[in-house]
Amino acid sequence: MKKINQSMFALNRSSNCLNLMIKSIIYCSLTTLLLILTSCSSVRLGLNQFKEDKRSNLPQNIKSADEDYDLRKETSCIITVYDDSGTFFIGKEQVTQDQITNKIVEKIKGKTPDKRIVYIESTINVQYKTIVDLLDKIRKADVDKVGFVAYKEKNDGYITTPRRIEVKLPSEPKAEELEIVKPNPLTLVVSIDKPERLSLNNEIIGNIGETNTLTNKLSEIFKERENNGVLREGTNEVEKTVNIRASQSLKYGDVVKVIDAVKLAGGSPIGIQIDDLSGFDLTIR
Repeated sequence: MKKINQSMFALNRSSNCLNLMIKSIIYCSLTTLLLILTSCSSVRLGLNQFKEDKRSNLPQNIKSADEDYDLRKETSCIITVYDDSGTFFIGKEQVTQDQITNKIVEKIKGKTPDKRIVYIESTINVQYKTIVDLLDKIRKADVDKVGFVAYKEKNDGYITTPRRIEVKLPSEPKAEELEIVKPNPLTLVVSIDKPERLSLNNEIIGNIGETNTLTNKLSEIFKERENNGVLREGTNEVEKTVNIRASQSLKYGDVVKVIDAVKLAGGSPIGIQIDDLSGFDLTIR
């Protein structure tokens, strides 16, 4: 009888342990699910707030921004970036960094070359590094044109439609090409360092808060090239290519301001340097 009681006690204890384990597993699973749901809700809430107040979140007073009717089409590939989490939205679909390239490929499938453009609507306070990483993912989808979505006017309360300022992405560099390609003496590079200073081919030329000097200097260079017949190789167009090289610690909105200044001077195409930025000490000497 004593052995039976001991067996029953052991059985009850085992049953209690099993029940406790099952409850613990259920609790952990529910907690994990709740955290996931909370995270998703936070992401959705952030997106909704961004959408509701898009007018003040996107770059404003971008005078060179062009009207683009494709921004109103659901078939266009428009990526929304509202923070530095690495989570993006294409339309209403949430997309991670690992998924974004394939999603872009799907979205632009069948589009003609002139329509193979990806639009980025990002809050001005996002770190430029987040945008650089995204641009690299876009490039991997075999896209070299990007439209930064912005407003041409200041936020004065009137309802206006967003526009775009177009930039070009470089092709992915290959080691063997770097060894044989010689630098173009006509290349113009605008650099933006961490203290927000601007330089044109290593010559300091103002800051982000005052871009008129940069615009005027570029205008002079382009006018001189026009007078001297300095053409882009293989074309009948005056060479006005300008590349932008910016610190990844800057805010996205500040970089767009500089791009606007370059475009106002007549710079075209405007290239965005996204490679070899890790060694950019951001101190212009």
